[in-house]
Amino acid sequence: MAQTIAPKSVTDEYEDSLQRSEGRVQPYEQWKIDQGLPSYRGMWVENLFDLKLAPW
Repeated sequence: MAQTIAPKSVTDEYEDSLQRSEGRVQPYEQWKIDQGLPSYRGMWVENLFDLKLAPW
């Protein structure tokens, strides 16, 4: 039976990787972090109903 891996939202680890890789967080990425918006990374989302929804 295949396991479903949930998509990951922006985390401190992701923010740190952006700063290490480019020396700073890009403005759009920083805006999303400041707004508390999740970023789902990957090639696709297997099931959109699994994504956490929130008012924005």
